[in-house]
Amino acid sequence: MESPNDMYLTVDFHYNGMFAPNPLVYLDRMRMLVRDVDFGGMKYREFMLWVSKLTRRRCDNLYYYSSHERLAEGIRGIDSDVDYFEFIEDGYIAKNELRMDVYIDHQNEPILD
Repeated sequence: MESPNDMYLTVDFHYNGMFAPNPLVYLDRMRMLVRDVDFGGMKYREFMLWVSKLTRRRCDNLYYYSSHERLAEGIRGIDSDVDYFEFIEDGYIAKNELRMDVYIDHQNEPILD
């Protein structure tokens, strides 16, 4: 029988690094794997505060990534409640197997522009 925690996303947070283009990569990062958090129970603002506490830094630009594509093709921004709930929904689709990657850009330069 599945426990309630088996239904939560596992999120791999990549932070304190920076993006470099051609091909897009995230360099010099720290990484933290988070399990058993009900991200679906949060809204965007709550998630942003939670991530800031997790990384101990202000987080201006957040991105999520589907690991079944190259980073440059699969990366998407999290800038609003709509984006945040798309992140949650994408995590629950079968191909992602309840696992997502989140990249945090502390440099204040959005990479999707």
